[in-house]
Amino acid sequence: MKLGNVLALALIALFGLGSLSAGRLHAQPGSKKQQKQSSSQGAGDDRVRVFRGRHRKSGQQVQPASEMTWSQAQQLLQIKNYYAELSPRQIYVEGKGYLSFVFPLGYAGGEINGRTGNARLESSISTVVEIGIKPSAPGKSYLADCAVKLLAACHSQCLVRITGPDGQSEQWPLNDEWKHLLFTVSAGDTDWYTLKLSGYPAFTFRSCNITEVP
Repeated sequence: MKLGNVLALALIALFGLGSLSAGRLHAQPGSKKQQKQSSSQGAGDDRVRVFRGRHRKSGQQVQPASEMTWSQAQQLLQIKNYYAELSPRQIYVEGKGYLSFVFPLGYAGGEINGRTGNARLESSISTVVEIGIKPSAPGKSYLADCAVKLLAACHSQCLVRITGPDGQSEQWPLNDEWKHLLFTVSAGDTDWYTLKLSGYPAFTFRSCNITEVP
């Protein structure tokens, strides 16, 4: 092979490697960006969830109030002007709110402890905490702050779920530290609005404070 041909092949190989390396370097930032987006997908787990009810007479859905940010919710809760404070020690506030601990027939794994103020609920599809809210007037919205945690450390599929008055469900990841579930409920009338809270695996329920949104 002639020397000129050898040099040409060498240059082609050199530029080819250079292009490949450049392509790899270009791909790396994109890969990091994708990893960042993937790792931030759980950032919405702490957002304030929105539930709505129905008009009892017409059956029409109630349009939810404007979404509330986490910061706005914290500011409202700091005032501590609660519409109803609910816990295993106080499960009913006249005409405003209630808690009902529902266990399946023959169930013997849970405990409602008035001394500690906590309720322990073993994992079961039929074990729920009913949260009832009775609006003071049609069109009112309420912010709820419920505190829950797992009974023990969990490594996969650890969550708590709330099903709203209209059947909508929202879920939050859970661990063995207290977590505050923040959500709003918009009402169309003054009837009771009921939400159902369940979790997997076994979890502890401490309180659910309801605040009327101005």
